[in-house]
Amino acid sequence: MEHITFLVAVVIVTALAFDFTNGFHDTANAMATSIATGALRPKVAVLIAGVLNIVGAFLSTEVAKTISGGIVDDTLVTPGMIFAGLVSAILWNLLTWLLGLPSSSSHALFGGLIGAVWVGRDKTVCTLTRLSRRSSSRRWRRRSSPASRRCSRPIRCTGSAAGRAGSR
Repeated sequence: MEHITFLVAVVIVTALAFDFTNGFHDTANAMATSIATGALRPKVAVLIAGVLNIVGAFLSTEVAKTISGGIVDDTLVTPGMIFAGLVSAILWNLLTWLLGLPSSSSHALFGGLIGAVWVGRDKTVCTLTRLSRRSSSRRWRRRSSPASRRCSRPIRCTGSAAGRAGSR
């Protein structure tokens, strides 16, 4: 029980770190034009963005409803998967912020959670396309470990989906 309590505490701290990166990442996206055109001074723009982020958190829960509304199967989600999704979203936010690329923190969180659930369970099947059951595929399954199959599944599924999309 202590292990789960500690893991939940780590997830909460990580969620707060994501919220911090979400705040400065989305502030940069929302206020860049106002600051660049000289319509607002940077300190005023950041103050407005901070106030509106707090107000928005209390007025709308649509993002939370969307996440909990069936994007992933709730029975498959563990605290470790939530942690992995949050860490990937934080890293994506930091990478796009450092490179100066506009990106949605909400979409980064969605992608992180979906990816964590997708890779985290053996029962998860690539829904983009079903891989054919050729003999080479069977040999791959015999020689490789479950971890290497899980890590390579997104690459194989993406490649197979791209091949099918290109043939249309």
